[in-house]
Amino acid sequence: MSQQSEGRYRNPDAVLDVWERPSLGQWVGLSIQHLFSMFGSTVLVPILVGLNPGIALFSSGVGTLMYILITKGKIPATWGQVSRSSWSCKV
Repeated sequence: MSQQSEGRYRNPDAVLDVWERPSLGQWVGLSIQHLFSMFGSTVLVPILVGLNPGIALFSSGVGTLMYILITKGKIPATWGQVSRSSWSCKV
């Protein structure tokens, strides 16, 4: 069940909700988790399928820059949270 405060819905069961900032310890842990997941998808997979990891890293960087330029930084990376009120199901 979600609660509404300041026009935003908050999930009380979430460890870290989409609107909250992580503490330093959570930030470091999430950064390490992100590092391992990005390494696996951007470096390890190209190596396993016989591609140059440099091409994958370059393509990832170009894709990120294109995303920022096209959206002008206004579209959040968490697509499911864009209009949470229209997605929520009230029972």
